[in-house]
Amino acid sequence: MRIAIFIIAILMGGWMVIDGLHVLIFDKFIGPDRPGAWAGIVSAVGLDPMRFGLVFVAFGIDWIAGGIGVIRDRRWGYYLTMIIAVLSLWYFVIGTLLAVLAIVLVVVCLSGKRLTA
Repeated sequence: MRIAIFIIAILMGGWMVIDGLHVLIFDKFIGPDRPGAWAGIVSAVGLDPMRFGLVFVAFGIDWIAGGIGVIRDRRWGYYLTMIIAVLSLWYFVIGTLLAVLAIVLVVVCLSGKRLTA
C-alpha cells in the first residue's frame, strides 16, 4: 500500500508542480482556458485563480515530500500526505479521486501501525 500512496503522491505532486509552473510562466493553466470548479470558489471570494501558480507548486512539492515520507515509512509522511490530500479534494475530477484514494490508503496503513518518527 505504501507504494500505491507513493505513486499517487508522485502523480499528483508532479502534475501540480508542472501545472503551477505553467501558470507562473504562461499565465494559463494546462488544459482548458478556464480552470476547474475550484476557480469559481476562489473568484467568488475576490481572488484571481491565475495567481495561484505558486500555490500549485507548493501543493505539488508537499505531495512529493509526503510520498517520500510514506515510502520511507515515516509518521510525518503519512500525516503530510493525509493533510495535502484533504486540501486537494477541490482539484476535480481526477485529483479528487486520487486524493480520496490516498486518504483511504493512508487510513488503512495507519490503523494499528506503529511508525518511526
